[in-house]
Amino acid sequence: MAEIALCFAAMALRGFGGVLGHSYDILVVRRQWLSEREFAEVYGIGQLVPGGNIINVAAILGDRWAGLAGATAALAGLTLPSTLIAVALLGLASKLAGEPHVASAERAVVAAAAGIVLASGLRTLRTIREAGRPRLVAARAAIAAFACAIACVPFVGLPIAVIVATPLAFLLERRAAR
Repeated sequence: MAEIALCFAAMALRGFGGVLGHSYDILVVRRQWLSEREFAEVYGIGQLVPGGNIINVAAILGDRWAGLAGATAALAGLTLPSTLIAVALLGLASKLAGEPHVASAERAVVAAAAGIVLASGLRTLRTIREAGRPRLVAARAAIAAFACAIACVPFVGLPIAVIVATPLAFLLERRAAR
């Protein structure tokens, strides 16, 4: 149980702006607990189930490896460390909110998060393609990665992401229906 919790805690603490890329690196490359195909399949299931993708992946894998206790350990490892850090940073940020340096740092953090989300999406796209998934699924992953990266841009990002990604998603679904 401890190994599962520590594994997912390591992902959470390394994953700034998204844990997907780190989860692939840890689960497939470093620990070799999953093959690329297994990772793509579990991640696909995680996307279908309501909730956060990586949270669903943690619950699925924890359950697969050690039942309910494993799922609980994986979820605690994934969420507890980052939650504690976020609460501590929130307290610090509220004290420093008026400082001009803080606003500059905030913009830099948003840009870094957008880059990390985009890189994670591209890595997922490669994994899906290599696992033999249809091009439609790969295109959906690319659109989602683009939308997430653009949505990180303050004020204008989310509307742009919705305006661009929504029609593309509809076109892909329509094409798939044919």
